[in-house]
Amino acid sequence: MRRVAVTVSTIFLTWVVGFGSSPVQAAVPPLAASPQASKVAVARRTVYLTFDDGPSATWTPRYLAVLEKYGAKATFFATGANVRAHPRTTARIHREGHLLANHTWSHANLTRLSKGAAKSQLTRTQSALGPYKTHCMRPPYGATNTTVRRWTKEAGLKTVLWDVDTRDWEDSQTATGIYNRVIRGVHNGSTVLMHDGGNSQRDTLAALKRILPKLKSMGYVFKVLPDC
Repeated sequence: MRRVAVTVSTIFLTWVVGFGSSPVQAAVPPLAASPQASKVAVARRTVYLTFDDGPSATWTPRYLAVLEKYGAKATFFATGANVRAHPRTTARIHREGHLLANHTWSHANLTRLSKGAAKSQLTRTQSALGPYKTHCMRPPYGATNTTVRRWTKEAGLKTVLWDVDTRDWEDSQTATGIYNRVIRGVHNGSTVLMHDGGNSQRDTLAALKRILPKLKSMGYVFKVLPDC
């Protein structure tokens, strides 16, 4: 049974297309007549796969095998407690070219903590990540506010959310439901939320095996989050 977590509604990010946009979010140029130009245009369609709550000794290695099969890179928002409990899996994530980022020490709702307790959740996790640490942090449940964002920045981290929520944390979700949420919601530059920690991730794993080849056929490539 998948652990049920409280979550915020899917957060839609505002993307600016055209002049003034970031390199990641630049508009895909019109397809040119030559095959070479077409390949360049398709290669710029990027999706950022992210996995929360791990690493898990049971599920994360299975995810890594699927990602490797399709040449996909992903970002893993790990809890400090799980990093400490599963050092080999953590090292493997890094070794295989994926990104590790901060998801607090114990999956705490930072909006309910004091400044000292919240910053401890973040700094302890950074310490556990050691050489694998980056500058990105995802608040559990997506729970953040102006105060938490300020504390996060003071800890040397930046807040990263998502725009495609697979809702794979819900008991009622099936592999097909997770797959459909991704395929229907994804666009160039999407950040997709999934989980590799918690209890059973069987449906998410089954969905991932369908999501990767489908998105590849649509011209997407899979990269780690930039600027972390």
